[in-house]
Amino acid sequence: MMSVHALLLPELDDLIMRGSPQRQAKILERVTAFFLGGASSFNEHHIQVFDLVLARLIDRIDSKARTRLSSRLAPLGNPPVEAVRRLARDDSIAVAAPVLKRAARLSETDLIDIIATKSQGHLLAISARPGLAERVTDGLLQRGNQEVLRCLADNRAARFSDDGFCFLVERAKTDGILAEKTLLRGDIPPRLFHELLLTATDAV
Repeated sequence: MMSVHALLLPELDDLIMRGSPQRQAKILERVTAFFLGGASSFNEHHIQVFDLVLARLIDRIDSKARTRLSSRLAPLGNPPVEAVRRLARDDSIAVAAPVLKRAARLSETDLIDIIATKSQGHLLAISARPGLAERVTDGLLQRGNQEVLRCLADNRAARFSDDGFCFLVERAKTDGILAEKTLLRGDIPPRLFHELLLTATDAV
């Protein structure tokens, strides 16, 4: 298997490793612009090469540059995987949120690991992500705060397990805003809908 050093041009690798912050920022801008310009036509090998370059630069650029990169990669259907993973795990919510909310190619395993180890801000960003699977929503429900649960209940594209819905309804019984959002979901099981509606009515 080719090493990272074999895949990268030696000159570019040296610039990344030894260049000044200003030079690294210029390399990032050029590489990102080049990738965005041809993203729709690149194959997986091409994307892997870009990924190696961007992943190395991410560790060496400032938060402002990482935030800009995250915002530019987030809408793509085929973003560089390792670069997106590193941005998603960034301690800065400004950096992590764009890719957590929408970037393709973050796996369920990636999201579950972030839910288990990162801040409520990271969880809030994930809770707004379309197409969340049951394993992911289970993790958000168990670890998320009130704001995360409200956002998750509002996410019509999120899927809940039976246990997840039971947990959500129990929390909603003591949170009127969460109860309203949960009752408006079209996928809530009828039994739990009636149970929560009765509780909400009694509380009026």
